[in-house]
Amino acid sequence: MKKQLRNEIINKRLQMSKEDIEEKSKAILDIIKSYDLDGYTNILIFMDFKKEVQTRPIIEYLMSIKKKIFLPKINKNNEMTLHPVSDLSELRRSKFGILEPIQEEAISPQDLDFIFAPGLAFDFNGNRLGYGGGYYDQLLSKIKQSTPVIGLAFDFQIVEQVPYDERDKAIDGLITEKKLYTFNIDFDK
Repeated sequence: MKKQLRNEIINKRLQMSKEDIEEKSKAILDIIKSYDLDGYTNILIFMDFKKEVQTRPIIEYLMSIKKKIFLPKINKNNEMTLHPVSDLSELRRSKFGILEPIQEEAISPQDLDFIFAPGLAFDFNGNRLGYGGGYYDQLLSKIKQSTPVIGLAFDFQIVEQVPYDERDKAIDGLITEKKLYTFNIDFDK
């Protein structure tokens, strides 16, 4: 069931034009800009890959409002670690082809104040379907309970129900090009 849903969403994303991705990603950035992030300093986000929501403009915006940005990196032990980034030119491609920080210094998941999470599919119960590596589920089991986790996706990635099991961790909200959906928190403007 998960594999079928992954393939379905990946195929829909592959059909998107570059212009459509840019337009919808800009709408997502505009929604992020409309929310007050003053109470959050250490923000984890991801570098987009293969027609995901474009995160570079989001990262540049967050840097412009003086947020400390952290990006994930998969280490030699196949674990996700979290690294500070102050310059987007200081990234290199991983074995998966994803841009990762070159910085070796890492922080604990407990140090994060806010997380923007990737995913392939989401439902209105906060369930998220990732790419199958379990990296974010492991991360979300280690963060402070008060740390909001907001997915970034296109509206068509919302499905009626994401298949999940006891290892899967729910998220608190989702931003698409249409709006911010909240599931488990009150995230007011």
